[in-house]
Amino acid sequence: MASSMERIAGSFKKGSSETVKFINSMVEKLSSIEKTCTICEKIDWNIEKFIDVILYLFFKEPDFKELFMAKKGFCLPHVKRLLEGSLKYLNNRNRGEFVIALMSMQLVHMDRIREEVYWFTQKFDYKNKDAPWGNSQDAVPRSIRKIAGPADLMR
Repeated sequence: MASSMERIAGSFKKGSSETVKFINSMVEKLSSIEKTCTICEKIDWNIEKFIDVILYLFFKEPDFKELFMAKKGFCLPHVKRLLEGSLKYLNNRNRGEFVIALMSMQLVHMDRIREEVYWFTQKFDYKNKDAPWGNSQDAVPRSIRKIAGPADLMR
C-alpha cells in the first residue's frame, strides 16, 4: 500500500493540473465514503431519537426538566444538536422557552469554566503559589471537553 502511494505521489509535478484533479477526485470520493458508513448512520439515527426524547421530556416531565437544568451545561457539539432538534421537534413557543433555558444554563457554565481556566493560569504566578486551587486544577481538560465533546485526554 505504501509503495502504491509513493508511486502515485511521485507521478505528480509541482503545480500540475493532474495533481489538482487527483486531490479533487480523492476528496470527493472520501466525502462520499464518509456519508455511507453504516455505523455512523446508526449512531446518528440513535442520537436523533435521544434528542427527540430529551425535548419531549423537557416539557412533559417536571422532574426531567429539573434534572436537565441542574447539569453543568453540555459540550458544544451536543448544544448544537439540541438546538437543531429544537428546530425540528418543537413549536415556536416551546422552542423559545427551551433555547432560553438551554443557553442561559450553558452561558453560566461556560463563564464558570472560563474563570477556572483563568485562575489555573494565575496559579503559575509566584504571588499565587500558596493560594488554593479551587476547582481550577483540572480546568484545562474540562474546558476542552466542554468545547469539543468527550475526548480521551490522558493518552
